[in-house]
Amino acid sequence: MSKNIQDASPFREILIGEPQVFPFKNNFVSTTKYSPLTFVPMNLFGQFRRVANVYFLLIAILQLIPGLSTLNPVTSILPLVFVIVVTMIKDLLEDLRRHSSDCKANSKMSLVWQGEEFVQTQWKDIRVGDFVKVECDDLVPADIVILYSPLDNGACNIETTNLDGETNLKTKQAIQVNGTGLDLEQGPKGLKGKMLCDHPNPHLYVFGGSLSLDGTNNIPIDNSNVILRSCSLRNTAFVIGFVVYTGHETKIMKNSGKSPIKQTKLEKLLNVFVYIAFAFQILFCLFCAIMCGIFYLRVKDHWYLKAAEENAGAKGAISFLTHIILYNTLIPISLYVTLEVVKLGQVLFINNDRRMYDPKSDTRANARTSNLNESLGMIEYVFSDKTGTLTQNVMEFFKCSIGGKMYGKGISEIKAAEMRRNGIKDAKPTGRGFEDDSLMAILNKEDSGRSEGLSSNANQDGEKGKGNISERDKDRNNIISFFTNLSVCHTCLAEIPKGKRPAGSGTPTSEEIIMYPGKLVYKAASPDEGALVDAAANIGFEFRGCEKRNYVVRMKADAAMELYKGGTTPLPTPDENGKVDVRIEVLYVLEFNSDRKRNSEIVRLPNGKVRVYSKGADATMIPLLSKEKTDDAVLQATLDHMREYASEGLRTLVLAKRDIESEEEFEKWEKKYQEALNSIEDRQKRVDEVAAEIEIDLELIGATAIEDKLQEGVPDCIEVLRKAGIKVWVLTGDKQETAINIGFACKLLTQEMQMMVISGKDTQLIKKQINELAHVFATIPASHFMNYALVIEGSALTYCLSDEVISETLSVCMKCGVVICCRVSPKQKADVVGAIRDNSDSTTLSIGDGANDVPMIQRAHVGVGISGNEGMQAVMSSDYSFAQFRFLQRLLLVHGRMSYKRLSMVVLYSFYKNFAFTLTMFWNDWFNGFSGQSQYESWFISFFNLIFTVAPIVVYGLGDAELRPNRMAKLPATYALGRLGREATPATFVRWILDGLWCSFVNFYVGMFMFETLIQSDGKAEDIWFMGNAIITATIITVTVRLFLEFNLVTWIHWLIVILSVLSWFLVAIIFNAGLQPSLTGSFWRNFMSLTYWMYIIVSPIICLIPPYAIRWIKRQFKPSVDNVIRERELITRQSIMNKMKRLQNAKGIKQPAGLEDSLNVPLTKRLGGEEDDWEIDDIETEFMKDVGFNIAESAAPEPFNSSSLEEENRTNENQTKDSSSSSSSSSSAKSSAETSASSALSMQPYENRSRLSRRMTLRTGYAYTFTEDLINTEEKYAARAKMNESTYSASASASSSSSSSSSSNYLSA
Repeated sequence: MSKNIQDASPFREILIGEPQVFPFKNNFVSTTKYSPLTFVPMNLFGQFRRVANVYFLLIAILQLIPGLSTLNPVTSILPLVFVIVVTMIKDLLEDLRRHSSDCKANSKMSLVWQGEEFVQTQWKDIRVGDFVKVECDDLVPADIVILYSPLDNGACNIETTNLDGETNLKTKQAIQVNGTGLDLEQGPKGLKGKMLCDHPNPHLYVFGGSLSLDGTNNIPIDNSNVILRSCSLRNTAFVIGFVVYTGHETKIMKNSGKSPIKQTKLEKLLNVFVYIAFAFQILFCLFCAIMCGIFYLRVKDHWYLKAAEENAGAKGAISFLTHIILYNTLIPISLYVTLEVVKLGQVLFINNDRRMYDPKSDTRANARTSNLNESLGMIEYVFSDKTGTLTQNVMEFFKCSIGGKMYGKGISEIKAAEMRRNGIKDAKPTGRGFEDDSLMAILNKEDSGRSEGLSSNANQDGEKGKGNISERDKDRNNIISFFTNLSVCHTCLAEIPKGKRPAGSGTPTSEEIIMYPGKLVYKAASPDEGALVDAAANIGFEFRGCEKRNYVVRMKADAAMELYKGGTTPLPTPDENGKVDVRIEVLYVLEFNSDRKRNSEIVRLPNGKVRVYSKGADATMIPLLSKEKTDDAVLQATLDHMREYASEGLRTLVLAKRDIESEEEFEKWEKKYQEALNSIEDRQKRVDEVAAEIEIDLELIGATAIEDKLQEGVPDCIEVLRKAGIKVWVLTGDKQETAINIGFACKLLTQEMQMMVISGKDTQLIKKQINELAHVFATIPASHFMNYALVIEGSALTYCLSDEVISETLSVCMKCGVVICCRVSPKQKADVVGAIRDNSDSTTLSIGDGANDVPMIQRAHVGVGISGNEGMQAVMSSDYSFAQFRFLQRLLLVHGRMSYKRLSMVVLYSFYKNFAFTLTMFWNDWFNGFSGQSQYESWFISFFNLIFTVAPIVVYGLGDAELRPNRMAKLPATYALGRLGREATPATFVRWILDGLWCSFVNFYVGMFMFETLIQSDGKAEDIWFMGNAIITATIITVTVRLFLEFNLVTWIHWLIVILSVLSWFLVAIIFNAGLQPSLTGSFWRNFMSLTYWMYIIVSPIICLIPPYAIRWIKRQFKPSVDNVIRERELITRQSIMNKMKRLQNAKGIKQPAGLEDSLNVPLTKRLGGEEDDWEIDDIETEFMKDVGFNIAESAAPEPFNSSSLEEENRTNENQTKDSSSSSSSSSSAKSSAETSASSALSMQPYENRSRLSRRMTLRTGYAYTFTEDLINTEEKYAARAKMNESTYSASASASSSSSSSSSSNYLSA
């Protein structure tokens, strides 16, 4: 009852130092899914949510009914039990690991106050209201409010790696009573009070409460006073706090909910395939039931069948159920287990792919789920964040605008790219950060003529001359205000660099940090803030740390005089470098959040004045500027500079300040702010409103420009993704100019693209723009859509996603090859992804690196996290993670493509082999009156899926590759088939099961034909078991060889598995023949001794396989697909390399590189495993060509050749080969002759290694094996290009014929 009363209250009430009135949860945590009592029922319930498991359970129940089944019930129940038990064991092991982790967490020890002293107590025994003492480097056992810290002003440092993955230290603050901290160094003895706070919630960075201690008024408690469970205490000897949330009510446990369930297209298709197979099964069973009834009507006169006693209708109904049981293997029960095994193996390949390993951060790729592997090969949309995803998120202060004047001379990476686009080919980024001698000259009061590097910007906009001292003094004051703002308006921590302190000296005090003679390092909440504080330190305004409530800034004495002017505090004595430590009292910190988009600090300067330093986004800061204090010319100049910075891809912030006119004004505001802090309900809203009251009438100081460089390989990766037909969208909070220039720099945008913009806040204007674009796209061919880019500003995006125009917006956006959304919030990112996901059948992928990207990552079909400098929240919320954006190319084009192709084959082949096997019993029914009698032993039916045919398809799913992985990463055309979903469709599924139907027909009737007249040695005809043994042998060989012929990569492992799979059948048959099953005794020996049997198991599989492969050959001849062309090219390329090197070896006597022959057949496992011998043919070939002075890039693709002179050219090549060999042997001692012979050998085209298919493709398309963007999207484009090039080829062929003397130089293979 009391618990319900507490929950109904708007606040949680906690007594301090007294027993609690209301019961609270203990600190015991459990992350397991099951308990010992619930494991079996809950696990079975979860497994039988699968339709296939329910189906096989019903089949097993039907088999238990007497008279319905001709099969042994155990043979159907056992496979189902096997699948369920294996899954239960897997789930049990996973839950046991979770249980073990929970036990370790619950049994950890912490110090808890027990009346007189702190006593070691297990975490699970800690309760709400307990006082706990956390020592340095210990983990916090529960969510606590800090009562005491021995550091100055009650501060302490924590690390939140276990909470959000961030390694930067954060500062927390003990509560203050009347401006001073509690003295609890000896313990909280006698401390009593009451606290009201929020009920448990998942908001990590929000906490509201009010604390009342004996003899004190309400003390406001916010997130800065709270340390959450699993955080670590750093650089602080200890802290004392009291517990507010425990166990599952802690914020970390509130955030450990289940990730959204994501289902792949292949999984949905698998359900469709099951329904189709079941429909076929029903049709076959209905047919057999009808035929059974007809049979009994026709044989009523056959007394020995006792048909007259049977009701034909009832017999048909029973026959229907009998055949449901008999044909249950049309749906493969082992498919789900096979898929799980294959997916787990693919995950291991991803995790151990050393080409997705980042040595700088020592980070490997990590597949956090195995359920989405195939989706990686079907991606149509990639939604990417910019900062930290496309860029490095390593900020560097680059330029600034101070008082309307621009400082900084560097060329950013984006600016250099723009210059190169504009024709300045040698433009390169400077890469040295901020550089401008003029600023330092002004700051150091140097004469303008003494500085050669004075920027023209330093003497503009009203400067009368270089010697104008008053103007320079004004500039100097502005510069001092600018960098003082940077050194004060932040929440960074100053630390002594690692390794610079004596070992065993303990945690450094604030005084030791301030007096440290070297340069300090800064730990910041964001890379931007750290870069600005570091830039201020480099200029001469060095933040040295905190001393009680003061920020200590070391600066030149003459620069510090401005802060002491008009006050009573004397300027400290300068050190030998002329610098002083200025102590600036921090009164209040108004922190940044996504709504305010700015942060401010209210400080008291040494002269006693109260000043507000503020910095934030221009859209937020400009409206807050005072018209009286801001010069219009300076404001306009600053805005112009910011636009220029944005065009260079730089991130900008506006800096401003305000001097509070009177102490009374500040005290009045402070009272309102304290009231807002003390409020419990809507605290954050009220605090923001009161904070905004003092952030008005600001005086503009200037603007910063920070460079965030692109990650390595981003442009090439995006270019390849777009060539693969993937549409890339960038969702960023940056301004339009910045986003567009980043787009050009990373090759997302090109000069050839038509770029369109949707912007504005007027809904009618936005709607008009959308309608105009829709009209434009209505007149554009679909093949040109990828050449259009759309830019949408955040203000317009809100309306674009509204129900009124979302359909029109999506119709335009989905036709563009590139979409860039600017000024978007985290919620808008998720809304954009959700709009595409929910309104199209496309597979989406979101990639980001920060907490603000989590909604977007979870909303997409596939979420990818970048482990960068913004913590690990994106990684922990993702499905796959790695350290660099460029690894996305390999994840999709290699692992994604292979996973999709392999898993599609696993699904299709599993149904094919079961149809090929099961339907032989259907044909047998035609000869037994459709009675449902099987020609197979029941155990053989079960073992067919579990033993005889399972291993080869697992090997295929784990190790097949149509191309070498590194080549797949460079051939985006291979990705198109997966992106378009061509590998597994209902149509391909039906083709496969019709193929299975054909194989069953052939295997049965060829067997009937060959065994019909067979007579045993005793004169009896062969029985049904002899026939069944022969047919199952032929079926196993047929389906196994069929899969073997589908292998693109064949190694000894494949041969071994295929042979062992077939031999496993013979082994089991021999065991059963030996007497394990009495009815089969001796039957298999008769098969062995029959020559007809051996002829049959050879002839029948051949007849089965001829039609599908004849159709396949015809299709490749007359309508080759993209993957046919690419694979053909790769095979010929590899052989051409070998022939070329052999000719070079003969011509010039150069030794062939070791291992080259073997490299042609390196197993896939080596290529993905990360061993040291993971070399490629490309690498060896390049090195070999370097040895002979030949640049292989010059012969990257063969030119078209003339078909009319093909035979003549072949003869010419043969003569050249003979001449080359003769020349080489006769003049081997002469260097010049050898070089001539090598040149002759290089000029040969190895036609003898080209298949007819390759030659015909070359003749028909006119571009041989060179692949352009026209080929990469669909097979239809390939056909269109071939048709378009027919006329081009004629001219090319004529030119080739007229220049036969030089034609050989054009025939170098790729």
